[in-house]
Amino acid sequence: MVAKRLSHNGRRRTTARSTADVPRSRRKSVDLADDPMDALASSVAELRDQIKGLAQVKVDQLDLAVRSRASKLPFYGVLGVTVLSFVAAAAGFVLYAAALGMTRLCGDRPWLGFLLTGVLVLAVFLSSAYALHIRARQRHRRRLEEKYAPTQA
Repeated sequence: MVAKRLSHNGRRRTTARSTADVPRSRRKSVDLADDPMDALASSVAELRDQIKGLAQVKVDQLDLAVRSRASKLPFYGVLGVTVLSFVAAAAGFVLYAAALGMTRLCGDRPWLGFLLTGVLVLAVFLSSAYALHIRARQRHRRRLEEKYAPTQA
């Protein structure tokens, strides 16, 4: 490769430099115009290096995301168990109080009060689950109708 430089008096002078002195990204395609296969091989090698670099960046990004989420997992696990414990205890106290109230209403028969409370809780749970199922089925049907409805232009 011939590089043009300015001499100390301002005139241009040419000095011969090898292609090894110039980084691959700054080499011009005319350097390898002598042999097209060398140019192709050089381009493929450069592309391979760039793809390897991009893949490494993506792997590092994924690693960072996994590590940041994994470090939060124990905290959220303990928090979830604690909250669920308090909710379960509160629900247990409420249901026990309801059972005692039903016992008083049923003429001080504890078995009947607890049985009625259990049946009432089961009925509320099942009716809520059924209502959610109906709602999800309607939403699914509406999406399908919108998806396959003929569009008017």
